Amino acid sequence: MKKAVILFNLGGPDKLESVEPFLFNLFNDPGIISIPSIFRYPLAKFISKKRAPIAKNIYKEIGNKSPILELTQQQANNLEKSLSAKGNYKCFVVMRCWHPRAKDVIKEIKEYDPDEIILLPLYPQYSASTSGSSIKEWHDLCKKENYKVFSCYNGTDSIKIAEKEKPDLIILDVMMPGMDGIQVCEKLRSKNKFNNTIIMFLSARGEDFTHIAAYDAGADDFVNKPLKPRLLISKVRSLLRRTNKINNFSSMKLNFKGLIIDKEEYTVKIKGEKLILPRKEFELLFMLSSNTGKVIKREEIMNQIWGEDVIVGDRTIDVHIRKLRKKIGSNFIKTIKGIGYKFISTDI
Repeated sequence: MKKAVILFNLGGPDKLESVEPFLFNLFNDPGIISIPSIFRYPLAKFISKKRAPIAKNIYKEIGNKSPILELTQQQANNLEKSLSAKGNYKCFVVMRCWHPRAKDVIKEIKEYDPDEIILLPLYPQYSASTSGSSIKEWHDLCKKENYKVFSCYNGTDSIKIAEKEKPDLIILDVMMPGMDGIQVCEKLRSKNKFNNTIIMFLSARGEDFTHIAAYDAGADDFVNKPLKPRLLISKVRSLLRRTNKINNFSSMKLNFKGLIIDKEEYTVKIKGEKLILPRKEFELLFMLSSNTGKVIKREEIMNQIWGEDVIVGDRTIDVHIRKLRKKIGSNFIKTIKGIGYKFISTDI
């Protein structure tokens, strides 16, 4: 598998004549000065012209240019050499405010045609004006390649963007500035307009209590980093099946690879063999399969299948699940420990 590693850095002028345009690019970045462009542009012009003479004197002391590009390229070469022992890696350098810019480097990356792209900001810490700014530019370029992606870098803004764009699927991280992903998920689920929106977590947090908190907040899936792009795409594709009315209870017949569930006749066919299931087993199977890829909590199953007023044992659901697995196979229904169950379509 070919992997491209993109090292982001701020950049710097490569000669004294480049100091003023470099400063202009820096201060014209909306991540640095977050005001409307009609005001930011002349302000950036003014600041860069004012500071250029002082900056030039500084650069004269260090060889009339910034060393950032050379140092970053050395890091890229050393990293590529180190990674070559582990696989097929190629490192690229992208500067935020001077050359080489992302719009130029992306052409080289397309020619390399990697299976996976890893973004590696080299700034001291994550911030909207450094890492966030570079990654935003990268996503903008991806949009030009016909990937429709809306990105933001803090929890508060993510809610605003979700309300404005009404996406089919939202991918959250647990650790986000302003408001963490769990809080964002809870707030989105509290709004009726997001009842059918798929929410997926992609995070480095792998503790059980974090997963449980995410599912309790209303998440449909939780995936740990690192994750290969093809697997992520498969998971997204599986989750998006729900938007294609697979989760619509008005659909009377559900068809999966080797499995047909007909609600009108209350029958199930597995590899052409017709099964007659007890009513509760069928209703449980139909409920899960109508929400392919979504985690259904035990409480929700209990309330919908048996009713809130019916008292049944704690293991009732487990017994029915075990019987279903014996009849249709163990690949379709996945146990989410401590939460509930999820139906998995095996035809992707």
